[in-house]
Amino acid sequence: AQVSEFSLVIASLGLTLGHITDFTMSVIIFAFVITSIASTYMINYSDSIQKSMGVILRKIGFKEIETDVHEKEIDADKEIALLGFHRIASSLLNDIMHTHNTSKIKLTDKLVVVDFNPEIHETLQMMGIKVVYGDISHMDTLHHAGLHNVKVLISTIPDTILVGTDNLKIISHMKDICPHALIIVTAESVERAMMMYAEGADYVFLPRILASDKLLDMIDLVLNNKQGEFNKIKNREFEELKTRIEIIG
Repeated sequence: AQVSEFSLVIASLGLTLGHITDFTMSVIIFAFVITSIASTYMINYSDSIQKSMGVILRKIGFKEIETDVHEKEIDADKEIALLGFHRIASSLLNDIMHTHNTSKIKLTDKLVVVDFNPEIHETLQMMGIKVVYGDISHMDTLHHAGLHNVKVLISTIPDTILVGTDNLKIISHMKDICPHALIIVTAESVERAMMMYAEGADYVFLPRILASDKLLDMIDLVLNNKQGEFNKIKNREFEELKTRIEIIG
């Protein structure tokens, strides 16, 4: 919007100085009005437009990023599936890699990520994480992602960030694709969490409630004159922050 307004200012100066005609100025104003109106609808319906354009582009020969998941099922040892990859998933992966590196069962070897971000796709592969390129809002993606035998399905992305789907739909789809898997999803309100449990979620993760529990513990330490323990926890977490290397900061 600021760029368009700046363009109108420049055009007005051009008209005043005689560098452009009244007709050219009218065309610029008309284009500005049309693009301003169109951009509002394009933002609101960006997902639908993207999907429609994707169908057209595939028909004329363009292909999405290829993945070998369409050729064969995901290895049977992949037991944990992350549907979408955002900040919480990034933090979870960091903890998995650091906490379980010395364990007999490496969780990273059992993990598969489904996400449509090419940069995430490349970074995860470089880290040795199995990743499937695909949009989790597409039912076909979930059907063909080879998730039928996984034991735990996790959606850490809240509905306000998901595009073209929500966690209720994800629960429903996953119940059909892998009915024996434990399904963990993310909610931002108690009401929404109750709806997810009613839909069949095995566990609903509410970040704000878990954060509140943590804050209450810290407040309790201070009020009970346990400043030493408070400082010990703070210093430990401060040192841990220095060593965290996350894909999404």
